[in-house]
Amino acid sequence: MEKPASEPPGPDLGELIWKDMEACEDSDSRRATPAWIEAIYQVGAIDKKRFRLPQWQAAFQKMPRDETGYLVAPLEFNKLRIFFHQAKIKKPFSLARMKDGARPVTWLDDLYLKVLRFETTLGYEDWKQLAAKEIKPRFAKGEKLLLNAGFRQWLQALMDSHVSPLRVLELWYQEKSEAALAPKPVAKSDEPQKTPTKWENGKSSFDAEPGVRQKSSAIQQLFYHAEQHPHMDDQESLDFLNQLAEMDGDESDKL
Repeated sequence: MEKPASEPPGPDLGELIWKDMEACEDSDSRRATPAWIEAIYQVGAIDKKRFRLPQWQAAFQKMPRDETGYLVAPLEFNKLRIFFHQAKIKKPFSLARMKDGARPVTWLDDLYLKVLRFETTLGYEDWKQLAAKEIKPRFAKGEKLLLNAGFRQWLQALMDSHVSPLRVLELWYQEKSEAALAPKPVAKSDEPQKTPTKWENGKSSFDAEPGVRQKSSAIQQLFYHAEQHPHMDDQESLDFLNQLAEMDGDESDKL
């Protein structure tokens, strides 16, 4: 049986971070304001497991600055790559991929153990209490759970109010990736063509040192609730989440 094609990699995180900074009018540099420096850290694009916010802020201290922020040249930006989140960023879980229909009530455990423990800050015991007190009385009949628009709306509100740091990063990455891949308007013939900088030419200078990515990726096991370790192989859960993101609509009712 032929192996299915893997999902193509998304845009380089470093390029998205670079484009997220304010462009400078008269140079190829970008402007990093103190507010942006903190915001990009809080969204998870900076590896919080290895670096504290003061460490990330200190990385800009020797750069030139103007009235509103630090002026970051491409060469200096390249030196910041050690701070970036190195592991692959997956698609955020979308409830729209789940079709209406009946599921066994026991499916709620799978939903938490294989998805929601990554996408939310809920503990396993909290989830079991919600299942017993809110989900089953409202959305179950006997041993069957009715997955419908009402349940998806309830679950979406729960996910929004208990969003995990990992999901925050996934959503940010998805938004910035879609913006980066959107078709650009064709420049008029009488407008001068800008020479692409190293961050716009389609090849990231981060690719020059893949060992940095591999080492950091090996260190990370993002947001895994160790104190609530389920009786399940962690890689199996990660694979399940990836499968959910990749499956088409006709397959999602098999969950």
